[in-house]
Amino acid sequence: MRIGTIGLIPYGKPGSQTLFRYFEERVRDSDGYILQNHGPVVGGPDLMNAFCNLEELEESARIAWALRNEKNARLIGDVE
Repeated sequence: MRIGTIGLIPYGKPGSQTLFRYFEERVRDSDGYILQNHGPVVGGPDLMNAFCNLEELEESARIAWALRNEKNARLIGDVE
């Protein structure tokens, strides 16, 4: 992936000090983030690169979700 590592930031109420603290604690750990129950946070050297990073993160998440659901369906016998 272009964006590198993706970290998860625990849930905090939008705009709360708790959310900012969680983000601050992990800001140097990853290149992009998913804020639990909020969504992605990515950056880049300019707006177009940030947009491309976001697109890649969302597409990768969609593919991972589809593969996970397919694997689970196979485990319970829903898919031939």
